[in-house]
Amino acid sequence: MKHLTPSSHLVSKAPSNRQQKISEEIRQVLAGIIARGDLHSLELRDRPITITNVNVSPDLKNALVLVMPLGGENKGKTISLLRKFQKEFRYLMAKELQLRHIPNLKFAIDDSYEYVDKMNQLFAKIGTFDKAE
Repeated sequence: MKHLTPSSHLVSKAPSNRQQKISEEIRQVLAGIIARGDLHSLELRDRPITITNVNVSPDLKNALVLVMPLGGENKGKTISLLRKFQKEFRYLMAKELQLRHIPNLKFAIDDSYEYVDKMNQLFAKIGTFDKAE
């Protein structure tokens, strides 16, 4: 009989060194593609986009690319354009990366900045309550 710890099937391991290295390589290559304007999309060329993080799956076949449009404007439109040109991104990445398999890309908005801002606001409120007492 196999013993499992509570929710052990939900525990994820920290990314391996290889995953971290490939994630950073992909982030740099994608940022370069966007900065140079290598895409055929004129709409994406005119959008300043920051690639904040890339998370690669353990099998290196999928990558979650977290992005933030400059100023946080037009998030929905930016994501839809990135998803539309996903195949072109993979094609251009294959030219620059020395990998046996180029990961499938999934784009998402990085909301960590909004989360940090919200937490700072909460801490500021707590700080004002502490001072009032």
